[in-house]
Amino acid sequence: AEGVMDSKVESIASAEESSRLPAVHPHENMAELAKTDKKKHSQMKTTIAEDLKEIAAALGKASTSNLARKKKKRDIRRENKWIEMKKYLEKHHRWPSQRQLKERIRKGIPPSLRGFTWLRLLGADRKI
Repeated sequence: AEGVMDSKVESIASAEESSRLPAVHPHENMAELAKTDKKKHSQMKTTIAEDLKEIAAALGKASTSNLARKKKKRDIRRENKWIEMKKYLEKHHRWPSQRQLKERIRKGIPPSLRGFTWLRLLGADRKI
């Protein structure tokens, strides 16, 4: 019984040895692994950078057109407010409110009304 047992143990041991992978020293191929890792890493970085550029371009187009639309609407609203102030000035010969005038000047005088506004602000219209 002991002989049968020994032969089974030997057959299991020999099967395990034949199925094992070849022994590799842990530091044997480290240089090659490092090169491969660096190469894969740089490829991944390149791919990620390209993807980010594509996303930024897509978002940039959408946000630029949206931003331009919003800016145009804002400028039109601003110009309409200045036109109302101009009508008030022409009717009453004074600006509606010093505080309101100051705020609107800081936000910007529309190009179409700059000449008119600055002439009135500086009092040059009275001297002409």
